[in-house]
Amino acid sequence: MEKSIDLSGFCGTSKHYRQGLTGCLYTDGVQYFVEQARAYWFLDLVMSEWQELVQRRAFLVINLLVSRKSAIIKVSDGNGSNVKKSPRKSDRLPRW
Repeated sequence: MEKSIDLSGFCGTSKHYRQGLTGCLYTDGVQYFVEQARAYWFLDLVMSEWQELVQRRAFLVINLLVSRKSAIIKVSDGNGSNVKKSPRKSDRLPRW
């Protein structure tokens, strides 16, 4: 089963949210994603594992690509330059 969440309506933000573990700020598009996907675990993972990267960069694009047996988290600067890529076994990821 493939699930996608349409985030095309989000550009910029009207409200910032603060992540509980690190205090990092994120946008309403991110908040919408974690609510729709029930993916607060994903937000916690990104903010805790890559806290230094998140704090050094003003803007990041983070993609979660999941297949049956694996997942890849890709982080870019929004201009096509990859910043970080992290493969994961999908059996370790919560199911939607």
